[in-house]
Amino acid sequence: MKLSDGARTEEEVVRDLKDEEAHILSYAENECRKTLSDLDRANGIAKLRATKKTTAQVAGLYRLSERQVQRLEGLLEYPDELKRALDNAESGVTTTHALVLMQATKRRGARIDLKDWISKIRKERMTVEALRRAIREVFAERRRSKRPWRWSGTKFTMSLRTAEKWSDAEREQAITEVKKLLAKLKG
Repeated sequence: MKLSDGARTEEEVVRDLKDEEAHILSYAENECRKTLSDLDRANGIAKLRATKKTTAQVAGLYRLSERQVQRLEGLLEYPDELKRALDNAESGVTTTHALVLMQATKRRGARIDLKDWISKIRKERMTVEALRRAIREVFAERRRSKRPWRWSGTKFTMSLRTAEKWSDAEREQAITEVKKLLAKLKG
């Protein structure tokens, strides 16, 4: 509508909405205005979950698969350091990078420093495949630098493929470990 002084006004639409409807409308508006990050989506899903919505209901409302909803919800369990990197577009860390880092953390325990890996992803602009390869290489090197067998409780494991490459000192050390194990088993 145009007024006589040249100023314009826009029509305002006022609706009485339930919290859930308002949330969904807000989500849709934000999605149209800018592409939401996966972390933004995860936070939105958490708000809907607080209203006791099932995974199937949330998936239907957000037009996602149930598996996508579960993966997005998993982001909220990530360490704050990783969530900040996901939220920062300049970090270069994608949801898939974060997933690979979390899988490595679960497999490798405290031996992985998220801060260093996040920095490496940013500096080297690492692809997900390059990240996987780098993690494998680092931990393979760590395994090679240690003794070539594992001792866990009463279980002694060694790879015969790597045993062929052992030095004489490593062979002697392995023989000593096996003798200790046999002595322990004999009681």
